[in-house]
Amino acid sequence: MVNALMNCCRVSGHRAPVPLASRATAATIADCHSDAIAGTFMRLLVKSLLAAGVLAVAAMPALASVAQASSYYEDALQRYEQKDLPGAIIQLRNALQADRSMLAAHVLMGKALLGSGDPAGAEQRFDEALRLGVNPAEVITLLGQAYIMQGKHETLLQRVTTSGLPRAQQVGVLVLRANAQAERQNIPAALASLDEARALDPDSVAVRLAQATLRQARGESALAARLVDEALLLAPEDATVWNMRGSVQQSTGDLQGAMASYAKALALAPDYLEPRVTRAGLLIDLGRVDEAERELAEIARLTQLEPRVSYMRALIATRRGDRIATKAALEEAIQLLDALPAAVLANNKQMLLLSALAHYNLGNRETASDRLNTYLRRYPGDAAGAKLLARLHLDMGRHASAAALLEPLRRRSPDDPRVLSLLAATYMQQGNYSAAVELLDQAVRTSDGAADILAELGIGLAASGRIDEAVAQLRQAWEQDRKQTRTGMVLATLYLRAGQSAQALELLDVVARNEPSNLSVLNMLGVARVAAGDPAGGRRAYEQVLAQSPANQVAILNLSALDMSEGKPDAARQRLLELLRRDEGHVQAMMEMATLEERVNRPAEAVRWLDKARGNPDAAVSAGLRLAELHLRTGAGDKALTVAREVLLRAPQNLAALGLVVRAQLSMGDRDGARQTLADMARRAADDPAANFELARLQLAAGNAADALVSLDKVLAVQPDFVPALILSAEVEIRRREFGAAEQRIRRLAEAPRGVALRLQGDLAMARGQHAAAVTAYGNALARDDSADVAVRLFRAHAAAGGLARGAEFLRAWLKNHPDNTVVLRSMGDAELQLGNLAAARAAYERILALRPDEAMVWNNLAHVAAAQNDDAATAFAERAHALRPADAAVIDTYGWLLFRQGQVERGLALLREARLRNAADPEIRYHLAAALARSGRTAEAREELAQAFRMNATFPDIEAARALQAELEKQAAGR
Repeated sequence: MVNALMNCCRVSGHRAPVPLASRATAATIADCHSDAIAGTFMRLLVKSLLAAGVLAVAAMPALASVAQASSYYEDALQRYEQKDLPGAIIQLRNALQADRSMLAAHVLMGKALLGSGDPAGAEQRFDEALRLGVNPAEVITLLGQAYIMQGKHETLLQRVTTSGLPRAQQVGVLVLRANAQAERQNIPAALASLDEARALDPDSVAVRLAQATLRQARGESALAARLVDEALLLAPEDATVWNMRGSVQQSTGDLQGAMASYAKALALAPDYLEPRVTRAGLLIDLGRVDEAERELAEIARLTQLEPRVSYMRALIATRRGDRIATKAALEEAIQLLDALPAAVLANNKQMLLLSALAHYNLGNRETASDRLNTYLRRYPGDAAGAKLLARLHLDMGRHASAAALLEPLRRRSPDDPRVLSLLAATYMQQGNYSAAVELLDQAVRTSDGAADILAELGIGLAASGRIDEAVAQLRQAWEQDRKQTRTGMVLATLYLRAGQSAQALELLDVVARNEPSNLSVLNMLGVARVAAGDPAGGRRAYEQVLAQSPANQVAILNLSALDMSEGKPDAARQRLLELLRRDEGHVQAMMEMATLEERVNRPAEAVRWLDKARGNPDAAVSAGLRLAELHLRTGAGDKALTVAREVLLRAPQNLAALGLVVRAQLSMGDRDGARQTLADMARRAADDPAANFELARLQLAAGNAADALVSLDKVLAVQPDFVPALILSAEVEIRRREFGAAEQRIRRLAEAPRGVALRLQGDLAMARGQHAAAVTAYGNALARDDSADVAVRLFRAHAAAGGLARGAEFLRAWLKNHPDNTVVLRSMGDAELQLGNLAAARAAYERILALRPDEAMVWNNLAHVAAAQNDDAATAFAERAHALRPADAAVIDTYGWLLFRQGQVERGLALLREARLRNAADPEIRYHLAAALARSGRTAEAREELAQAFRMNATFPDIEAARALQAELEKQAAGR
């Protein structure tokens, strides 16, 4: 990525190269000027003898000024030779103030301004020197460079000609003209100018390098390499030739050869900036970050005004996950770039693209877009700029604009794998995953199976729900090139999502060895270790990150999450607050603070943090959605509705916000309002497959199965092979008992991966009450997809068929091969509990909590088991569950009931009232509340709660105790 930028055009940086003869030229001009001064002085002396003494007296101040100007000039020349350009410019201004006609000062000032990145100022000085009579051969090529830097290509072609110039200057002018012609996309004229230059000087190294540059830009790498080889035979000790050789080698993928050539260039010219900059970028691409940093330090020693150094430091900081350092480096790059004259920035191809990249990576999307539009107006055929602008459009959700840029590129280069992969990304953004995968498949073929394109195909397959195929492609990309950090990270993420932590750790260990200083890798390694049940190892990885980067925000966030999972909320809070002290606007830290406070049953604090987070315009939508979710969980449907509607004011098309409005309306019993909102969502979704798929989920949540099927049919009309929609449609039809339609859907899924059709056949059999057939179908599905989901379904089928013990036996056998699968362990614990195997149930729940300490419902179930074992720890377990899920009615009920049974009647009653308010439809909660009310002397209220519980005509574990209590209360009432 780095060198795609650095090599997008092989021009020098904004500082124009100073010709090797500049020192001699300056000295010659200075000597000639001294002779002229001497002649003038002699003429003045002669006149003073013939005329009045006044003339001689009048000449003396002029002579003093000339002497003073000469002193300033000499000091400026010394500073210029020492590369102190700012000091040289100051002294030259002093010299010209003393003598406005000092020709040498004008020429040297032009050179200094050109080297300082002020081509407009340099142009003025060279023009003044020409007006004052300097020989055009002295400044014409320098003036041409000033025009090039300002993008004045037409002016150059009009004014900078070979007329009247010596042969050597003619060659230089022809090279400049070729540059201007190439910039104007007149490649034949550029090649002709270079041919003319080569005819004038057949042994010119500069001409061969210019020809090689042009050929390389046209993709003619073999011809470019041959031209560079010719130049090497002519000038084997020329650093610029070795630099060009490295560039050609790099463009053909010979990275080791390129590194050697850049090293040779630097051995010949240690202060040569270009090979150092390019070499630093290449080292970053190769993952040799420490070496890259040493190279960048050397560049910084040579020049303090190099934005490319700042940008590459940002890339290194990004790799290390150091958000603060990344932001600082990008801001420094932008500051340096913005300090350039506007004309220079607008007309320097590399710097303009770098400015766009820096703004893009800093999140300044509109500025980046403006820079790229300027860039493409300036270089309309440039693929690099078009690809980056297309990526920017994709990031901003403008898939139509991205496609408009990419389609012409595809027509021009139908086999360009990068264009194909970006165009695939536009299709994925539109939800057209099948078309995206087809393009990526073509990109893989045209790139000869390039590892990064294979990885893109894997990501596309994952997005389309084809996880097995995605993993296979990513694994192939990984085996082809184990240096691909991104591939390893994405594949490890998929493994982690699938609960395959061992495979994820295996990958991440390799990636970490490849890039030991990559802090993002270390952070993810910590995540994988925690997921694998090694929180201590995870903590070591996070602390290793902080040892290298004490302010690393990702590691701080991960450690705070680990602290929280280990029951250390105070430590987690301290870390987050420290992070917020350093960066008070850190939205993610605020979000994590909200999560923490909610877990420790401080919902008001959680609300405060989310309110603060949504004060940031960039987080107003995401934090607002979280806040609305929190209000829903805490039963504040009215507040959730208010916040969701505020989000909609900022993002009127946001389906998640509309979905929250629906859920809030349903929580408040406003079914008419929910139906209206769903109708609004349907209109906004139109024919967008992704939007309709989300709409179908929400319609199901609202109980509108028929409307959900309509939405899913819209998805399938656009993407008939979209597996998730087919699956959900079949599930809905099974729920609606439309078994014939479900069977048709299942047949369409016969070729779907992972035994999906077999699993749905099991679901269909279960719905029909054919439990034995369901056992068979799930068993066949399990042979294709040995997943926790299918295993749990098979267990439930056994239980429904009257074989709870047999189902439990199956789960025990399955867990021998998957001992850390928390989903199946949960079912195992529940099964053992139903079978009365309390010790086995407790062991299963405790194993889950060792792996996932934040599973609130497991703590809740463990509390039930401990209570059945008469273990006083039950209340502590229930308290932990309540801390994790303070708004869950079932958890509140468990905690309140255990407190009540311990004799803490008042505290238990308060909790049970809250549980009843959160879920009045649970008869067991009503019974528990009735018992607490009866103990507190509120018998009338207790009788009403029991009456409501029995009106539900539902069974619950304590139903006999509830009947006994009801009889006792009725007896008491009758006795009065």
